[in-house]
Amino acid sequence: MAKKPLSETASSAWEDSAHDFATTSRVFKGLEAGDIKRLLSLRRISGMTRTSRDTLAQRFDSESDIIPVQLVLLHDMIPMDTRFLGDHSSAKKSVAEYPQGSSIAYLGGLKGMYGCSGIVTGYKNGQLKVTLEPHALNPSFAKQIIDEHPAGKMIPSYIVAKKAGIDNMVLAQISSSVFVKPMNIDVGLNLRFAKKELVVASLVQMELDGEGKPRWNYSTEALSIILEYKRTFPELFEMLNKGKRDFSFSADSIPLPDDGKPKKVRALEYVESVDRWLKSLPSSNLPLVSVNSSVLPLNVIEKFESAASLSLQKSKGFIETIVPVTEVYKPSRHVWSPTEKVYPCLGDRVSYLCGLEGVPFGTSGTIIGIHPQEKVEETMVDVVFDVQLIPGSTLHSLCSQSRGLSLQLKQLLNLTQSSLSTPDGNIGSSKGQPELSPVKTKSDESYRVEEKKTVCETPQVDDEKELSGAAQTSRDSVDVAAMDFLSLLMKKKLG
Repeated sequence: MAKKPLSETASSAWEDSAHDFATTSRVFKGLEAGDIKRLLSLRRISGMTRTSRDTLAQRFDSESDIIPVQLVLLHDMIPMDTRFLGDHSSAKKSVAEYPQGSSIAYLGGLKGMYGCSGIVTGYKNGQLKVTLEPHALNPSFAKQIIDEHPAGKMIPSYIVAKKAGIDNMVLAQISSSVFVKPMNIDVGLNLRFAKKELVVASLVQMELDGEGKPRWNYSTEALSIILEYKRTFPELFEMLNKGKRDFSFSADSIPLPDDGKPKKVRALEYVESVDRWLKSLPSSNLPLVSVNSSVLPLNVIEKFESAASLSLQKSKGFIETIVPVTEVYKPSRHVWSPTEKVYPCLGDRVSYLCGLEGVPFGTSGTIIGIHPQEKVEETMVDVVFDVQLIPGSTLHSLCSQSRGLSLQLKQLLNLTQSSLSTPDGNIGSSKGQPELSPVKTKSDESYRVEEKKTVCETPQVDDEKELSGAAQTSRDSVDVAAMDFLSLLMKKKLG
């Protein structure tokens, strides 16, 4: 390691940073760092995650912390908790992790059963006896509805302006926000905002031309709204066509007919009527999203809800089978999904994996909106669920009350694009799987697997030897006590 002398400026900055760190450690943490000569860049272990090959791996924070070397203990100085090593033999699952009555999701290759929720009912030869609830809807049903209701062709903005008989700048004004003074009332449609790169995705879209400049396209529904707006309030459009192309104007400048009332009274009543009309439009309640987002139209979303509600009225019974522990998923406080790296499509069927915050584990729904993020697993999706949920919402009027949630991909199992990678490299292989046997149920009984009350029992008989040697603490509740000291030291960055 070669030493490189610092310049006078860099040396002064180093001394200031070292002094600040030492002061912060002493005052806020009660740690005396002493004379700081060397720093280490470290990333904390935030927990463990299970890989697609059924092993545990360490999960690190995305950001690094800068720590003086004298405040760091090396592995050879302290015992390391083996649960943080990852990819070792004890990372393999065992039936000890699945007490009777545990909720699970099936991840194996039995035809049409991937992602089905169920419960553990027993054990046999190191495998799990489970009762599964078949999907109420085929995972491809949403795609069929989308194909039956294709999106209309988007119309370039210059053609929309020509059809509406207005200037391109007026179209830009009326599509965003235009304020009337002195009332400060917005008479814009709020369909797009160029600087903020926000749009009502089902009505307006942005694309880049060859030079990287934005081009705006409108749906036929958006064109209809603009044409109706102009027919209802022609005086407003006449004023905008003759205006200075500002995004605000005085109410007195609107050319209104004389009905005997004072001009200011006429202007106020006119603008208030425009405001009421705009608020009555269904589009006024739709969310503004990033230009990179995609959202399905309302008529398609309504079809999803109707099909889901109808399917829940029909019971498909239950399936009893025996499966390896490697082909099931159970709720964990360490959120992950076997399909979190699969980029979603509109209409994909998904199942909720967390089982927290008032949403039952295994609840199914359909993706109606996609909001890309830097990491695929953190991509946000709007999901309309098959049932109403306590924390659910309308997703800003996209769906019915209490049926919508915005979630990350790592919280969901994609049922349409089921890309399970098994340890042997096969995807969803059903080779050697047992036959399924249906369970008789009452046809008029509305039953959800996660609501079944079963007393949890310790597995016995067939797996007694395996259980006796199993770790008593499951890996989804990893104790991080061994890292508390390092966490305290690494809490605040230098500078």
